[in-house]
Amino acid sequence: MHLVRTVLFTFLSTTILTAQNPSADPDGLTLLQQMSQHYSGAKSLYLEATREQSNTQEYSRNWSKTVMVAAISGDKYHYEGRDNMGSALHISDGKTEWMVHPGEHTYTQQPAGSTAEKKIWGPGELGLMQAEGLRTEFGEFAKHYTGATRLPDETLTLGGVEMPCYVVRVTVEQRKGPKREQSARDETLWIEKSTWAVRKTLETRKGTIRMGTAPLPFSDETVTTYTVAQLDPALPESHFQFVPPADAKLVPTFKESFRWFDLTGESPPEIELIGANGKHVPLSSYRGKPVLIDFWATWCAPCVKGLPELAKLNQEAGPKGLVVLTVDEDEEEKTATDFLAKNHYTWPNTHDEGKIADAFRVNGFPVAVLVDSQGKIVFDRSYGDQATLRQAVAGLGPEFASLAPAQKPQPCEAALKTN
Repeated sequence: MHLVRTVLFTFLSTTILTAQNPSADPDGLTLLQQMSQHYSGAKSLYLEATREQSNTQEYSRNWSKTVMVAAISGDKYHYEGRDNMGSALHISDGKTEWMVHPGEHTYTQQPAGSTAEKKIWGPGELGLMQAEGLRTEFGEFAKHYTGATRLPDETLTLGGVEMPCYVVRVTVEQRKGPKREQSARDETLWIEKSTWAVRKTLETRKGTIRMGTAPLPFSDETVTTYTVAQLDPALPESHFQFVPPADAKLVPTFKESFRWFDLTGESPPEIELIGANGKHVPLSSYRGKPVLIDFWATWCAPCVKGLPELAKLNQEAGPKGLVVLTVDEDEEEKTATDFLAKNHYTWPNTHDEGKIADAFRVNGFPVAVLVDSQGKIVFDRSYGDQATLRQAVAGLGPEFASLAPAQKPQPCEAALKTN
């Protein structure tokens, strides 16, 4: 009888304590929130990760791997990315920052905080872009979801070490903001119990993609393994120093960035945009007037940096007949509209859930598409400076010629002027 009373007392005590402390067995969203708090509150961070992605369509199958390193301590950082396009590094000691292309034996050097001057991600830098995304990916992860599903705990084995983990899954239905009808997406996270560091993620997507003239079904699976994941580690200063190799060359900028698709010479797809009256209007309704469509997002530093110049171009070219429209790719419409209102940008802006960007085959930002008055695309490219865009606008006709960027004098001309 004494044994029975002891077991009963233990059971009741455990039940009461659990009821008084529901966080003793947190749900999925609570686990995500605690994980995000650990990442956002960390003063230093060191991650080494390998990301493997497989894409399957009816007539093709592709596999790729990206290796990433992210080291952060205050305003100092060290990012590395390597994939099938090449490799790149971005390093700062808090005073100077370096962008490095090891395969080209070139690097740039400028004062820290000048990253906004960078035009757009180029070949060999896509892995680096993913590495830099690790800085905020998990710190802001939980705020994007209204719910999450906790799965049974699991033990991962990495490098021969067993790591008990919480397992949480999120779906596109649980994500805040607009949903894209063409694809379904879910992501599973393995969170190490002792450190709250994410040690593995599995993301799956299914939907359709337009290749040529017909939409084709596809499925993606992306597995990211964090072989090293340290929150608040003591990092040596050597992580944030760059000593150029003997064969490395200092250059002012890297080679020109690229677009995978260029619709120049084609008719634009028929889409609906927000017009000056605030209503949805088809793009074809502007036939007879040239139209400039700028794809941007508040999280895109080059996009934001270029908006003042876009406003100036709009002010100068608008009276001549150019219609300026922007398409934002932010997660929530209010983010973009609030930003535009705060900065007094008054052109019509359309919030995109991905359909417009897909129609124009946009794969990076910022992108400008210029349609002439006859309804043909005359400029379609990623850009980081307004000179190339102004030159394209100046080519629309004689009334726009004065908008061409000023030509820099040639060395011989400059010499003549000084004599």
